[in-house]
Amino acid sequence: MKAKRLILGAAVCFASAACAQHASETSRYTVQKLGAVCAAPCLTLVGTVKREMNYGPPGFGETPKKDRRIVDYILVLDKKIDIQASEYNDPAKGVSEIQLFLPYDNNPLAKEGGRVEVRGTLEEASTAAAIRDYTLTVYSLKFLQ
Repeated sequence: MKAKRLILGAAVCFASAACAQHASETSRYTVQKLGAVCAAPCLTLVGTVKREMNYGPPGFGETPKKDRRIVDYILVLDKKIDIQASEYNDPAKGVSEIQLFLPYDNNPLAKEGGRVEVRGTLEEASTAAAIRDYTLTVYSLKFLQ
């Protein structure tokens, strides 16, 4: 399967108003605005969400007897993508899964899963909470049929 090339910074959302406008475009699908601010780059990905149980704080698996069990949401992309974070880093080729970061108080995936279109900010994993190489802080989400 040929991967689509995605260059971070190529699709830039200059203000959260532009992201909000995109998210509120007329559609036959339900758009769930999650209240996060979409910073540059703001992009849209489509795939199927799967849930994974993992260790959370305090040790994120380092101290399993003390660590809380949490649910992580993983977007399995419809099409693999290549990600070029910057000209100084090697590209990630054939990325097929992205971890989704959603607000805890307004998470529509807690009740429903399946195929979705998500819009948000893609980043390279940088915290102990990241269980995939790339994460997407979700601004809006559409359930697809």
